[in-house]
Amino acid sequence: MADRLAAEIEIGGTVSASLVAGLCAAINEDGLRLEWDGGDFHPRTAQDLLDAAEGGVLTLCDDQASWGSFPVLEGFLAEHYIGFTRTTEAKYEYDAEIIWFRSGAEGIQTRLTTQDQHVVVQRDELLPVLDALRRQDMASARRQLEQVIGPDIPPLGPLRIVGDV
Repeated sequence: MADRLAAEIEIGGTVSASLVAGLCAAINEDGLRLEWDGGDFHPRTAQDLLDAAEGGVLTLCDDQASWGSFPVLEGFLAEHYIGFTRTTEAKYEYDAEIIWFRSGAEGIQTRLTTQDQHVVVQRDELLPVLDALRRQDMASARRQLEQVIGPDIPPLGPLRIVGDV
C-alpha cells in the first residue's frame, strides 16, 4: 500500500492541440483537483484547461497523492516535453521535495526541500567543495559547487495551446 502525501503540480508552456485529449486523460486518471478542498477536476477540452489556468500556469493538487507524485500525468508531460514543477510535502520519514521538468532540459531535476520549498543542500554534498577550497583548487571547487546546486531552472511560462483545437 502506498503512503499518501500532499502534492501540487504546476503545468505551463506550449501544448499542441493534438495532445489535449491525452493531457486531460492523464489529469483525470491521477484524480487531481484545482483547490485543496475542492472536488476532482475533470477537464475534457482545451478550453477547460485554459479556463482553469486563468491566463497563467495550470495548478493542480491532491492531499492524498500516492507517494506524493502523479505518475500518469508526470510521465505524459515528460514524454511530450511539457514543462512542470511538482512539490511534495514532508510526512513521517519522507522529506519534502521539488521536481522540475522543462522542455530542452536534461531530464527531470529533483531536490529535497524544506516544508516551504527552499532547496536543501546536504552537508555531505558540500564536503568535497570545502576540501577543494582548502587545497585552493578553485576550479574544482566551482565545478563541484555547480554540480551540488544544480542547473538554473527557468520559470514556467503561461499555459498555451497551439494548433487546431
